[in-house]
Formats: sequence, C-alpha cells, structure tokens
Amino acid sequence: MGERRVLIVDVWARGSGKRLATVDVLGSGPRTVAGILEKHKVDYVIAPIETLLENQWILREDFSALFISGMSSDIKAAKRAVRIWRKAKGKRPVVSGGPLATEASKLLEAGSDLVVVGEAEETLEELALRTGVFDGVVEFEELKTIKGVAFHDHHKSGKPVYTSRRKPLPSSRLADYWASVRAIRFYPYYWAARVYVEVVRGCSNVRVAREFVREGKSKVYPGCAYCSVLSIWGPARSIPEDRVVSEIKGLIDKGVRRIVLSGSDFLDYGRDWQLGTEAFLASPKTPLPNLRQVESLLKRLFSIPEVATGETVIMIENLKPSTLNEEAARLLGEYFSGTPVNIGVESGDEQLLEKMARPFTLEETIKAIELLIKHGLKPHVYLIYGLPGQSKESVLKTLKLIDKLESMGVEKITLYRFTPLPATMLEDHRPGDPSDPLNRLLINRVKEFNLEAKQRMIGKKLMAIVVARIDGAYIAYPIKHGPVVKIYKESVHLLEGRELVGRKAKVLVIGVESDRIVRGRIVTVGRKISKPSFWELGEALRRKAWHA
Repeated sequence: MGERRVLIVDVWARGSGKRLATVDVLGSGPRTVAGILEKHKVDYVIAPIETLLENQWILREDFSALFISGMSSDIKAAKRAVRIWRKAKGKRPVVSGGPLATEASKLLEAGSDLVVVGEAEETLEELALRTGVFDGVVEFEELKTIKGVAFHDHHKSGKPVYTSRRKPLPSSRLADYWASVRAIRFYPYYWAARVYVEVVRGCSNVRVAREFVREGKSKVYPGCAYCSVLSIWGPARSIPEDRVVSEIKGLIDKGVRRIVLSGSDFLDYGRDWQLGTEAFLASPKTPLPNLRQVESLLKRLFSIPEVATGETVIMIENLKPSTLNEEAARLLGEYFSGTPVNIGVESGDEQLLEKMARPFTLEETIKAIELLIKHGLKPHVYLIYGLPGQSKESVLKTLKLIDKLESMGVEKITLYRFTPLPATMLEDHRPGDPSDPLNRLLINRVKEFNLEAKQRMIGKKLMAIVVARIDGAYIAYPIKHGPVVKIYKESVHLLEGRELVGRKAKVLVIGVESDRIVRGRIVTVGRKISKPSFWELGEALRRKAWHA
C-alpha cells in the first residue's frame, strides 16, 4: 500500500443508497471531514454513494481507509458501502461518523471498525496524529485513549467499546478547522445544488421533555423530544465570521451558485459571543439576537461581487420564532427579500408542543411568520404527523392552523412523518403511520395546500438553473429555491442549437404537475454555468485536477 489515501463516501439523505436523478442539497459534513484530512496532509476523494455504486472501478484505487458520513436514516446505504469495500479491500479500516454515529452498535455489527461519535474535528485529528487508521491499520489499545469513538475490541471481549464523550468545541476553537472548498468538485451538479455552509452548530433549546421521563424513559436527552441536534452537536455556538466568508468565497470561485447559511436558527449567529468567546447558548430567547454581528456577516457576504450582482444567491436555512423580532425581520428583509426560509411549527396543538419541550408558543410562531411576510421573506413551514400523544383534537387544531397559514400567504408546508431518531426522548416510540385516518387527514390537506400554492404561481416568472433532461423533459431548480420546474420540448427552439442543460434561464410558470412540481416555458436563455465534477472527467484529467 502506498501513501495515505482515504475514500470518503457521502450517504447523507440517501436512505438505502438508491440513485437520485439529481441532488438539490449538499451538506457540509463530508467537506468538514475533508478539511481535517487536508490539514493533516492526507489525500482523499469523496464519492456520493450513488457514484460509488455505479462506478465500482473507483475501488481499484489504492485507498488505505474508508470514511462514511451520513444521517441515522442512512444506515442501509452505509451498510452497502461497507459491503462493497470489504469485497474490494478486505480488512482495511472503515470509519463511520456524522449523525449516523447514533447508530454506532448497528454500524459496528455491519462491519465498521470505528465510529466517530459527536463532533469529528478533534477526534479525527487525534486519529491522524496518534494511530495508524489513515495508514490502513487499527490499533485497538491506542483507540481506548481517544475520546469520542466506539469500536469492537476483537482481541478481548469482542463487545463494543465506547470511550468517554468529547466536549463540544467552543466557537474560538472552531476557527482552527474548516470545511474543504476544493472537495465540492466531487459532487455532480454542485454548480446547481444548494450548498450548505455551517454558520451555527448545535441548538440553543436545552429544555427536556420531562413527561417522557415521568412515563419511564430512563435516558434523558435535552432539546425538542423528536430532534437529535443537541444530543449530537451540543449547545449552539457560532462559526467565526472570517471562516464563513472565506469558505463562501472559495465555493463561489469553484462555481457554486446557490449557498445556504446553515444552522438550527440563523439568528443564533453571534448570540453566544455576547456571553463570551468560550460560551455556549443555553436559551433560545436570551440574550437577544446579536444584530450587529449578523449585519457584519451579511455585509461582507453581499459585498462579494458575484453575490452583489445576483450571479450567486445566498439563502438562510432556519429561523426560530424565539429570536425573531421586528428589528431582526427588517434586517433580514434587506438582504433576503423574496427568499424562502424554513420555520418549524410542527403542530397546531399547544399542549402537544409543550409535551415535546418546544421553547416557544404558537402565538409567537404566528407572529414570526407575519413578520417574515411583512418584510418580504417567504416562510416555508414544517409540520409533523404521528407524534406520540397526537389525538383527534391535535389533528383538528393543526388543520385549523393550516387554514390560518393559507390565509396569511404561506407558500409551502412540508409535512414530515414522525420518525423516532436515536439519541432523542422519542427514540423508543413507533413511527407515524401514514395509513392512519387522522394522519391521512393531514397528509391530504397539506397536499391540497401545496397544490393550491403552486396554482397561484401560474403566470409568474422565475430564474432557474436547468440541471438535467429526464424522460423527455428538462428539470430546473429555481435559483432562490422553490418547486422543481419541468420544461417540455416546446422551449427548445429558443436554444438555436445550444444545449439547455447547465444554463440559467428565465422561466414562465404555465401549469402544475403535482404538489411539488410546476410546468414551465423558457422565456430567455442565459449563459452556461455548469462545470464537470471530478467524476465526470477522464482519468488523466482527474489526476491532473486533483493534484493541481
């Protein structure tokens, strides 16, 4: 075996590993792992799981270890990656991490040698400096001295060994690490996808859903009862401004055109610094938003030439009602007018929300949505069906809430099926049953809501990026996010022999295909912005591109 070279397989949101026609979201987790490897001069490549499954010649390369990054719902995809790795590489190490690590015992049973539990930065750094994992060797005695790992000690009991949990890094220490920019080129469609850039890590809601403790839950996890963010990443803290700006400039230089500022609440950004550089947020309400720091970040980002001209669009991922006030909404409206933003509502039943340890009321949530709409943003609302404790009354209240959201002008509702996540207070409960009559009421009403919202888009124009041609139709993503747009052959005459895929285009919405898809017609065709990913290059060009 030659130099240290790691294969990182991205299974985020891939479930069983099924190939996705196009991928609209690229998270920051695998790029964060890549940044740590770059820091320690370890060569690597990233392969989305579908790329690996379709191109297993990749495993002919001389990799010393496999790293798998994903969510707990991606356990099947992770197992597939382990199987094909073992077939090609035998006993060379497999390391798994990300939220997937909450399934550590299943990962170890499936063949992972090592699971990184919690934040990866310091743990991977110690693995690089103190073990031979990156060289293809697992040293079990050495692993026992490293915090934040789980592994099977095959030389002794053979049972899983969990070392002590590593403390979350404060904001000041996060400045020592970075998410790789060059790694973005390993992703097909990276030039059209929403690329997530971490600005806030963790969650500020440290409440505990105590009713489930009273019902007999022995292990206590803080945060909303259905969510594992706090259990995995710890209390909220901000990513240093210089690191965020540098990463976004680098991604734009690589050709990224849609960037999402990621975190459980964008308005948590800089709140922790009001308490001190080593502080963690333990309240979703106090201190108030650090609008001076938020504005400082946004001014720098929107001064980047490509952002200032609209060539690249920046969006925010999530907001919590607890931090949104008139002043904050006004500031966000100055930068993000016409941009969607997610806000979790989850249910119209106040009692059920209190049981889930939600840190704000429905009244606060409605007020936040009103403020966002007033200042030109487009709130997209999350709801959940099948939560433990949901009743007929809960569903009726949620249906009434949906009517209210419709009258307010909310454009989209995303209805999630309750899924019991590991490391949450609801981890032992059953998932929501989509065939349950009460759940069907919610599913059908939300589908109707979204269909009607799409109908209201007919006649409107939007800018989009055409990403693929599938079954005779072009597929486009609105630049500022929104429903997938299907464009049929009647628009092809505008191209004058030019290829449409990979171009920006102004699209007129002319119909509705489903509650998630609209039909469009090309109005004008813009310039080509697509760039080949690493895996779309020939072998010689791949080697040249990576070692450049």
